[in-house]
Amino acid sequence: MLDNDDALVFAIRHPVETVLTLTDSAVDGMRPAEAVDLVTLQLSHARRLLASCGRRVLVVRLEELVTEPEIVLQGLAEAMGLPFEAGWATTAATMLPSDIRLAPAWNHDHVRMHRRELSDLANAWGY
Repeated sequence: MLDNDDALVFAIRHPVETVLTLTDSAVDGMRPAEAVDLVTLQLSHARRLLASCGRRVLVVRLEELVTEPEIVLQGLAEAMGLPFEAGWATTAATMLPSDIRLAPAWNHDHVRMHRRELSDLANAWGY
């Protein structure tokens, strides 16, 4: 159970990269339009849930967590009033995915035709 001063941590991945993950599979990948619709729906749903939860929400970008785990985890610990443990970053680095692109692939065929929608989504989440 959460206390009144507890915060929720929401991790997000860039919408472009999420769409590409959903469309890349040769076996069961989605069509680009379906993937964009799903990502739009899921992020819209997340926005409503987070706004209505009555708690402080800390948004973490997966790309930043992967590239700078110590900085991100220190910021989270500070925001939640927890002491930072130096070993967290090392542990996180071994558990986080290693194939996360730092810059979204805006020129990918699956993205170009949906650039405006994805750009609006990215901007809405602070990218």
